[in-house]
Amino acid sequence: MALLAVIVPVFALAGCFTADAAVTISGSDRVNGTVHVAMPQNATSRENLWEIPENFGDAVTVETGHSGDSRTATYTLRDLTFDEVHDLVGSAAGDAIDLELERVGGNQVSLNGKASLTRFPGSRVTLAIAFPAPVTGTNGTVDGGHTVRWTMEGGRDSTFWATSPAGSTDRDQLLLWVGLTTAAGILAALLVVLWARRDHDMRD
Repeated sequence: MALLAVIVPVFALAGCFTADAAVTISGSDRVNGTVHVAMPQNATSRENLWEIPENFGDAVTVETGHSGDSRTATYTLRDLTFDEVHDLVGSAAGDAIDLELERVGGNQVSLNGKASLTRFPGSRVTLAIAFPAPVTGTNGTVDGGHTVRWTMEGGRDSTFWATSPAGSTDRDQLLLWVGLTTAAGILAALLVVLWARRDHDMRD
């Protein structure tokens, strides 16, 4: 997803690298997650190849550092909409990543994507996505019902897809609450009427 889009362009000249990415899709169609990338200290740096678009503000941030013989970068995505994820991928990856993340038919989340890693032999990308409801179909490995994992090896193209019920949005939860409250009110009124009638009959 957007995390893969971050990985590919930022380290396009880095050679061999590893990346572990994880995102969560909420029932409100919001995307949150992180990606941790490690590459050799002597890898060619392209720090300015991908810049976070200004309109994302604090929604996408990056922290860089060192761990042993590797340079590291951790990207954090906060509360992005599906459209924002699409825009982020477009600005970051161009043709390197092709994906569609959308709500289908109002009640299903669909993910389809392709990662082109042919230029990065020896690299490895692990992607985990947690859906708002149990996964109903995927070409990845399902973990715990809601989470799908893919491991994509460098030197080749990989596809990834998954589908899941969309879960309840905030609006759905509000409508459910209103419905339950209304039903409770009607039931209470009916009980009052029945009690009053029973009391009247007993007096007669």
